[in-house]
Order: sequence, then structure tokens, then C-alpha cells
Amino acid sequence: MTEETTKEPGPGRGGRMARPRRREAVPRLLRGEDLEPVSRSLGITAATLSGWHDVSHPGNPGDSLV
Repeated sequence: MTEETTKEPGPGRGGRMARPRRREAVPRLLRGEDLEPVSRSLGITAATLSGWHDVSHPGNPGDSLV
């Protein structure tokens, strides 16, 4: 038997889904949602989500998410 494989990235694997997830995640953080639940709901690591926030808002070093 052969296994059928998909070429679409799953949660947390980057790829084409990264941009839509980023567009959803960063505003949620800015509204005050906690980092861990947001990252879990999107299937990405907290470190990845924190990095997205830092890239989106580089001038806010005191805006710690963790």
C-alpha cells in the first residue's frame, strides 16, 4: 500500500498559511489576549508568535508578551 501525502503545510509549519495566521494573531495580541492561548488556537509556538509581534512592532521593546 502507498500513503497519500499532501503538500500543504499543517499548523505550525509555516508556508502559505503563515501570513493569514499572522494577520489574525498579531491584532489579537494587541487587543490584550494572552500569548499562550492565541498560539495554541493557531497551532504555532509561542516563540513564533512573539517573533511575529516583535517584527510587526519593533519600536516597542517594553511591550513584553511572555
